Amino acid sequence: MESLVALGLASNVIQFVDFASKLISTAHTLYVSSTGSTAENAELEVLATHIRALADSFCPHAAVATSNAISNTTRGNAPAPKPDALHDLASQCRHVADQLLALLASFTVQGRHRTWKSMRTALRASHRSAEMDSILARLDRISSQMAMHVVFGGLKDIAGQMEVLRTENKRLGATRNNDINQLEKAVRTMLSRLSEVRADPSTAPQSQREALVPFSATAAKVLQYSHEQQILRGLYFEGMDDRRKPGSGKSTLMKYLCNHPMLAHNLKAWAGARQLFIAKYFFWNLGKDILHKSQIGLLRALLYQILRLHPDLLRVAFPSSRDDGGLPGTGDVTDSADPLSIEGLLSAFKRIKTGLFTSQIRLFFIIDGLDEYHGKPIDIIRLLEILQDSPHIKVCISSRPWNEFENAFGRRESRRIYMERLTRSDIENYVRDTFDGDPSYRELRDDDDGICDELVGEIVNEAKGVFLWVRLVVQSLLEGITNEDRMVDLRRRLRSLPADLEEYFRRIVFTVDPFYRQQTAHFFRVTIEASVTLPLIMYWFMDQEDPVQYAVKLDVSPLIMQATNRNLKQARKRLNACCKGILEVQYYDSDEAAENSLSSSVLFNWKVDFLHRTARDFLLTENMSNQLVEWTAGGCDPHASICAAIICLAKVAPQEEEYFVPGGPVTKLRDPFIVHCNLLGCEDMSRFGVWPPPGALEKIIDAQRRRCGMVVEMDDSRMGVKKFPAFMGKDFFQKVWQFW
Repeated sequence: MESLVALGLASNVIQFVDFASKLISTAHTLYVSSTGSTAENAELEVLATHIRALADSFCPHAAVATSNAISNTTRGNAPAPKPDALHDLASQCRHVADQLLALLASFTVQGRHRTWKSMRTALRASHRSAEMDSILARLDRISSQMAMHVVFGGLKDIAGQMEVLRTENKRLGATRNNDINQLEKAVRTMLSRLSEVRADPSTAPQSQREALVPFSATAAKVLQYSHEQQILRGLYFEGMDDRRKPGSGKSTLMKYLCNHPMLAHNLKAWAGARQLFIAKYFFWNLGKDILHKSQIGLLRALLYQILRLHPDLLRVAFPSSRDDGGLPGTGDVTDSADPLSIEGLLSAFKRIKTGLFTSQIRLFFIIDGLDEYHGKPIDIIRLLEILQDSPHIKVCISSRPWNEFENAFGRRESRRIYMERLTRSDIENYVRDTFDGDPSYRELRDDDDGICDELVGEIVNEAKGVFLWVRLVVQSLLEGITNEDRMVDLRRRLRSLPADLEEYFRRIVFTVDPFYRQQTAHFFRVTIEASVTLPLIMYWFMDQEDPVQYAVKLDVSPLIMQATNRNLKQARKRLNACCKGILEVQYYDSDEAAENSLSSSVLFNWKVDFLHRTARDFLLTENMSNQLVEWTAGGCDPHASICAAIICLAKVAPQEEEYFVPGGPVTKLRDPFIVHCNLLGCEDMSRFGVWPPPGALEKIIDAQRRRCGMVVEMDDSRMGVKKFPAFMGKDFFQKVWQFW
């Protein structure tokens, strides 16, 4: 941060010299001053005192610098700056400021007979004008040297880090790429100009200062874009864009609307000449993060999507974070002053909403799954009423037909849709197409087409619009067809299946081979307790006889592709045998496009989750929870298994830098590892042989980084490596505005 303090010192010295150079004292002005000195001199004294304090804070030992060292460098033949040149300049600045303060004190008119004394003071000032000129000239040289030294170094740092700014802009999906390119050109132009000025020793201080003038605007732009990125990072959370799993009919419809080109086309009739922005949010009860099902998550997701596409609104949404240095994400989210609290986010949204009346923007929000909100319905209803209370905002929402939501949003028939009234033909088509794809069914149909039609009709009638029930029933009937069930057997099988999903899940769980029940219950409990959706490969590690001991003894060595594929295949088959489809394996595209192209992305992107949230809800009922605990008696604790599997995955990950950089696939496991370590008992923790357990993963990650040849300094916020210039560190945003 010394470069930042030096930059502030240089800026204040420049202001100081500019003001002092205008000083022309007269006896009359001295007389009318209430303090005994001119108003200009009084202000000059305050500024000189401030400069001296800045110099002391920058270089604590500046006050004891030798007078010889000072005089040798302030007679007009100052040497080129060395590594400690800024400290020397600060020392010089303090000394010259002391001289000027002493000189100003001699100009002060004190006591009675002020008219006579003011004349004597004016005469004294006239005699000492040469001394004043000398001091001002020395300050002029110091300020120019300091400014050139600091600004040139700062610009070199900025130029070297523009690619970081550009990469982060792309990662966040922001629209500042052209602006960043223009900024880079401006920085390089300034560097070229300053190099010419520094190379010419005959350049006057005034000319040097003129060459530095564009720096303020350039630095402000760098600050602005970096600050915008920090706000967007604070708003973002993983999985905010979509729930990523096939949902019920309403969720499928909402996703279809989001991606359909006609949506924006039709909304243009409403937006007119204004720019249209579409943002979406899917409440997700199965989400491991509370943000997936909270008001804060909703507001953060909507604000993120709006602000990354329209960054000029960032200053409107978060004015205080620019004015006083506060940054979203730096405070406790429970603090009402924190921009990421519900109050702070709502205030940001209200400011945007007010700004829409004077901007050329209209907003359309798609919000799915109000029934999956984690809280009282009235709370989310009130929030939505605030969001949509503007002629420039429209909202499309979906929910189960709860009374609270129907009363608030569904009173007008023309503005609501009941999915079960529209999906009958879709369900019938799904059943027919699925059956017709099976050769054995086609043989049955050829024998008696009428009975097959009756079977399909019976399924459609019993479905009551519930696609999940239809899917499970069709799956069961296809198993019967594979076993050469006759049509009469299929109809009897259909009528024996529970019409209620909970009963259906119960039947599935209790028909699992008793030999597998301990593993079945363990897999269910792990998936319920997991703080994030876990990769399939972790289930292979958790299926070992003793997952913790396996993790401790496992060598740190990359898993070859053949072994990876074999283990994934085994884990998939084990899940099918033990869980009978209640747990599903799906490929999850990463939020980072670069992660999807990693050589072993299959290690992290094939993940396991529940078939549907209703399956999880069923397993969380009191009776089933007790049953799962009973079946896993004597087995490994779910949290211990998860910690062990994370350690295993960190050990076998490819030894490539991309996996271990901040935000990489392995380092993302740090937070869930700590969460589950904290949920372990002391007995389980001691089995890792490391205290505290979180240190186990850190040691592995550090070892892997060394193998990759990495030297990475993690910052406290875990937002990534801070690659901005030295004077743009964590505190920069909080201090810089006092200097510009």
